[in-house]
Amino acid sequence: MSIHSYRKFLTFAGICLIACQERQREAPTSVESVDIRAMVTPEVAASLTPEGTFTSPTAQSLLGGLAVISPERAAELAVEYMTKFGPFISDHVEKHHGAPVDFTQLTAEPQVMLAESPYSALPPSASMPFHRAYGSYYLVRLRNSLAPVVSVAVSVYDGTMGLSPDGPGSSVVAQGNEFRTWVISKTGSGQPSISPEEAVVAAYRAFGELIAERPRFVRAGAEFTPHIGHWRLVLSRPVRLSTGAAQAVESSSVIYLGANGRFGVSTSVQSSKMVRVRHLMGAIESTVQLPVAPDLAVELREVYPVHR
Repeated sequence: MSIHSYRKFLTFAGICLIACQERQREAPTSVESVDIRAMVTPEVAASLTPEGTFTSPTAQSLLGGLAVISPERAAELAVEYMTKFGPFISDHVEKHHGAPVDFTQLTAEPQVMLAESPYSALPPSASMPFHRAYGSYYLVRLRNSLAPVVSVAVSVYDGTMGLSPDGPGSSVVAQGNEFRTWVISKTGSGQPSISPEEAVVAAYRAFGELIAERPRFVRAGAEFTPHIGHWRLVLSRPVRLSTGAAQAVESSSVIYLGANGRFGVSTSVQSSKMVRVRHLMGAIESTVQLPVAPDLAVELREVYPVHR
């Protein structure tokens, strides 16, 4: 399964702003709102909110013990970031949203998603902007009274994003790769275009097996905005899959769902990424091999359910 190509990156103050009107190879699959509690195992069902939705996941501190922020803190930072810097890019935001935007009226939606990095750890000595670039992000949707306006990706790594000496209202300190923003059309869904609940519905209907873990959204790679990726779903037992090649059949309990509604599984080899990073001590640079984490994947093969 190939990853979509996304173009027309607009850079402002070192922040990547991706317009939601980028053309995709296929329209995202839309799944109607349904109760998913009967589509997941009892353990997963017990973790859902009273409304039957997933709670906001908290990032784990994996890279050398680096401190991470909570999803609630990410939501606060996203609101503050757009309140402060949104007016400077209002033409861009309003053009792609399709309506005027009052940045002081934006509020965070309750559910914060986690876009997990597929990569293993960078050396602890790497500078914070590099940890952020190759790391995980919280995805916070901000909306006005009518519709979602932007999705702000907030790095999970605290670093120097805490309160500045100027006190509350001045906590956004630009260091590098803290935020990335996707503008949402008032008639579109933005990215990710499929919610974790919709991912459960799609997988359950396709394969007929209960979902045994909460879905995990895995970034497509560091060269893409954190909003682009695949949902990783674990089924309660392996299912038979067709690769579409000479009727070959295999089985797996781990399935990935893309924004185009297609399913995939991990390829047998996940290529490492060679990256050049700057370290904390002055201008020292080094080339680092960054392998994909053992339980995640960025390179996928498209598969189809084999119905019994």
